[in-house]
Amino acid sequence: MAITSETVQDGDRLAVIYATNDGATDESGSSKAKKVDVSALSPAPTTVKILKCDYAVAGGNVNVIYNGSTDAHALVLPDGMTDQLDFSSFGGLPNKAGTPDGDIYLQGSDSTTTYTVVLTVLKVF
Repeated sequence: MAITSETVQDGDRLAVIYATNDGATDESGSSKAKKVDVSALSPAPTTVKILKCDYAVAGGNVNVIYNGSTDAHALVLPDGMTDQLDFSSFGGLPNKAGTPDGDIYLQGSDSTTTYTVVLTVLKVF
């Protein structure tokens, strides 16, 4: 299975992305994996805000990163946790990356980190 990322829903304003890593592929250290590619969404937004994050993590923390010239850590999903986070009441987590390209990456803290993450994002044009 390794690393996967699937766009489950891609509407005019919202997208839902289902991402996994079975621990067989190292995303730790300087390695990170693109999970939300805004250029692949239709219509393609400039950036996205995280509205919801459902996750299950084991074997290390997972960083959710807004990509840009200077990355911005949006969330840290802790090892050994399963949770549902909802930021929709205030419009979602804004992208604070320097010169953001709109994409979101995930990065495990350990080479054996496994996770399932479902991100619901709001498209920003």
